[in-house]
Amino acid sequence: MRGAELPVNMLIIIILALITLAAIAVLFYSGWLPATRGIDLETAKNNACQAFQAQGCIDCDKIKVNYDVKHDGNKNNDNLKELAKEYYNTDCHTLCNC
Repeated sequence: MRGAELPVNMLIIIILALITLAAIAVLFYSGWLPATRGIDLETAKNNACQAFQAQGCIDCDKIKVNYDVKHDGNKNNDNLKELAKEYYNTDCHTLCNC
């Protein structure tokens, strides 16, 4: 007695379903979906602006943001001045309503 035999059509359907599931998982975990990146940027901006306003809107280049502005893989070296210029094309005072 031989093992279970599946028709060729059924094998093709199963293979396509597995490829589709794998593609969806890759897109989900890679952060390619648009909702995952915008929230991080807005949260970083809002937190940095709150710290900037609490400091009296002075020296925005000393306010660290928890976002990789320079795309160098290091979030800790980037500041509010760079974030405002790179992503919003403005200065810190205008960005944070100071």
